[in-house]
Amino acid sequence: MQWLEHRDRKLLRAFLIDSYRPRDLPAFARHVVASLPAIIPAELAGYLTFNRQIPRVTWLTSPADAVPPGADRIMERLIGGLPVTSHRLRTGDASALKICDFLNRAQFRRLPLYNEVLRPLRVEHEVGIALSVGPVSSTAVALYRATRDFAERDRLLLDVLRPHLAQAHEAARTVSRMSDRTPEGGLPRPPALEVIALDAESHGAQMSRRGHAWLGEHFGVRLPRASLPEPFRLWIVQQEEALRQVADDLPLPRRPLIVEGRDTRLAIRLLSGGDERVLIVERIEPVIRPASLGDRFALTEREAEVLAWIAQGKSNSEVAAIVSAQPRTIEKHLERVYRKLGVDNRFAAAMLAVVAEGNGG
Repeated sequence: MQWLEHRDRKLLRAFLIDSYRPRDLPAFARHVVASLPAIIPAELAGYLTFNRQIPRVTWLTSPADAVPPGADRIMERLIGGLPVTSHRLRTGDASALKICDFLNRAQFRRLPLYNEVLRPLRVEHEVGIALSVGPVSSTAVALYRATRDFAERDRLLLDVLRPHLAQAHEAARTVSRMSDRTPEGGLPRPPALEVIALDAESHGAQMSRRGHAWLGEHFGVRLPRASLPEPFRLWIVQQEEALRQVADDLPLPRRPLIVEGRDTRLAIRLLSGGDERVLIVERIEPVIRPASLGDRFALTEREAEVLAWIAQGKSNSEVAAIVSAQPRTIEKHLERVYRKLGVDNRFAAAMLAVVAEGNGG
């Protein structure tokens, strides 16, 4: 990233380190909208979740008092018709996009969303990325300006940050799943999630008996009660050093470590910040059976596996991490899946998979 000044690289790195702190989803959303304008100047920043089934839009902004009450309800009525939203749902494209990529200035100003929401806010320019694009719900982050348009450098910065924010968002979503059902609330933790607290050197850990059993089973070793497998410990050290080291290039996104078991996988996420360092361990087994999809639609084993994860709302990058492939390889598999299913987008393919599984394959 030689096109960035040294100060910019330090600013980006500090933002990324802070983004990987242990946070639940509301705290992560507040962090993003409060901190991102320091990287890419904007008068308004927004974090939007869109559930197209209900439909329901949640729009968290910074400054918080900039958006009048009721704006979320207007967005619910209009957001599905936006060309950016339609494009993302159709293609799964999560990259940095502007409304002007699809509409000219006159067309933009004729949009009901512009006249009912954006114009009262004095918003004339917008750029955003998607953190997740699923058949039911999507999450996006957008920046807004009143006068000066966003430059291609701003778009590029968002695309550089997007893989990191997508991984941090997925981690925050997992933390929220745990905090929604903590023992303090009188409910058990979700059956497939465990938290492991690390000591300063990653040599020892506090974990439940079940978490200890999961690590031993999937790493294929017998472990002392408070210890970690050595390859696992070295992975943790490498992940933390990658964010701290000063270099011309930014580190790769902190993706989960996927550990294969006989019938299940472990997806292990490292969250760290200050003195707090924890691992969120999720035991994964497909809810939608790839074998039944393969038989139903004449798919290869890998095509059926990719379709099963897409139908469960995973992004291409998340599927790539789960099956140990590259995101571009997942795209190629999906192109072949679309042809075999007779559809032209991931939403239609996901719905066919869900219906097929609901009908018993």
